[in-house]
Amino acid sequence: MVAKRDCSFCGKDIEPGTGKMVVAASGSVSFFCSSKCEKNQLKLKRSPRKVRWTSVYLEEKAIRVRGLKEKKPEEKKVEEKKEEVTEKPPEKKEEKPKEEKKEKPGKKAEKKAKPKKKAKKK
Repeated sequence: MVAKRDCSFCGKDIEPGTGKMVVAASGSVSFFCSSKCEKNQLKLKRSPRKVRWTSVYLEEKAIRVRGLKEKKPEEKKVEEKKEEVTEKPPEKKEEKPKEEKKEKPGKKAEKKAKPKKKAKKK
């Protein structure tokens, strides 16, 4: 019976008689279902976790989505508790009228721009 192999990059099943086996100098063996997967890993040196069409990426995304769905009911409980605390009527503070600052008319007139003297070149 022929051994079942998975692509080292995308994780798909490789049918017997198809695909490519690559043996590195270190002795590690990689199996690829297509030249697309081979080029992405060997030539372009991409991580399967960051490529959207790989099974590794899809598995991690499913975990992230499940984590978001589980957190939502907890967030609702926290919001309900906050609403219970904030149901008390807010205390009214007495507002004091703000004092307007008066500008002194003489100061603006004193700060006139002085003309700069130009240096003479010889």
